[in-house]
Amino acid sequence: MKIIFLGTGEASDKYRRNTSVLLENDTGHHLLDCGFSSAHAYLPYDGKRKLKTIWISHFHGDHFFGIPQLIVHYYMNRREDPITICSGTDPQEKIIKAIDLAYPGLPEKLPFKVEFKTIAPGESISFNDLEWQSAPVSHAESACGLRVKSGDFSLYYSGDGKPTLEAVKLIKKCNLIIHEAYSMSPTKLSHSSIEECLLWAEELHMQNLALVHMNGQTREVLTANKNDLTSPKGTHLILPEDGDTMEF
Repeated sequence: MKIIFLGTGEASDKYRRNTSVLLENDTGHHLLDCGFSSAHAYLPYDGKRKLKTIWISHFHGDHFFGIPQLIVHYYMNRREDPITICSGTDPQEKIIKAIDLAYPGLPEKLPFKVEFKTIAPGESISFNDLEWQSAPVSHAESACGLRVKSGDFSLYYSGDGKPTLEAVKLIKKCNLIIHEAYSMSPTKLSHSSIEECLLWAEELHMQNLALVHMNGQTREVLTANKNDLTSPKGTHLILPEDGDTMEF
């Protein structure tokens, strides 16, 4: 499995694209979140594999407003293969409205099928060659973290928010945790911080922890300190840049 960090920034980041992660296996591409700037980030990879799945962690613009651009791109390029859009709650109404707002009448003209799936917390669903599980996280908007499994490899993607007990169960024993860390210290009930993530890494014995979705002030502090963070024992700490890749 190849993991590509298409974007690692927050909603209005001046220097980075919105947080979005591309999973690439032998059979296709799977996109975790698709915000304002994510479609632009993905398009250079389009064609190397078929984009089969888009997961939406929650319905804030920096996590799903890139979908209309991808859909019109596939419409203009006469895509025929179906694409699956999934979330922890039914995504169909909001996605169709977003596409229709951007390009009125486009949903009825598509030559390919857009399939919608709800991965309800507590369920384990297998489709598009992967196993999918979600759990609620604490955020301003209803949101879910996601565990994706392929063979012996599994990763957890937090989206935005603090983990709940259900999310912690998904995090345990994952090979890679990609977690938002909006601030240096806990300041918001709806976002996680670097300090909290490092504590959870130690408590949950995380193997690999990638921190994303930091705000500008937090990144400035890290840059001034040359990204000098103490990694918990046994954890490989990653501060990915846009475009960075990992392989498992």
